[in-house]
Amino acid sequence: VLDGFRLAYPQISGLPDYSGREGYGYRFPDTVALGDYSADTHSLLSCELPAYMEQGKGRGPVPYYIPLRALTVDGAPNVLTAGKTMAQTFHANSATRVHPSEWSSGVAAGCAAAMMVDMGITTTTDLVQEDNVSRLQSRLADLGQPLEWSDQNA
Repeated sequence: VLDGFRLAYPQISGLPDYSGREGYGYRFPDTVALGDYSADTHSLLSCELPAYMEQGKGRGPVPYYIPLRALTVDGAPNVLTAGKTMAQTFHANSATRVHPSEWSSGVAAGCAAAMMVDMGITTTTDLVQEDNVSRLQSRLADLGQPLEWSDQNA
């Protein structure tokens, strides 16, 4: 989790606080994966839902972007993660914990790990530098990993 980053529900629900295009989540400069699934939150019998879940209540996620920073782990500078274990809030996880988002983020994490080995990059702090992010995005595109929604330029 670089710089304390956590993928949050407002970033994937297209709330006005974020400068995403209407109908889409926030487009991060370090986007490495896509997701699109409704928030799947179940009631909790033993505790209350976090108060921040009121933000965006009644508004489901829109097609969203997953940044490379969400695949990093605080205190483990040579570890990448994906899917359910990404750096994200409980509410964001209610949309990203399903297979399509897991697969998309897993491809990104695997490609990033291979690139780290190929280039001798030993920390995620170095991996998230702008030139390395561009290299990773190019590698992902070469593999066929979509990084934009098909009507992004419509």
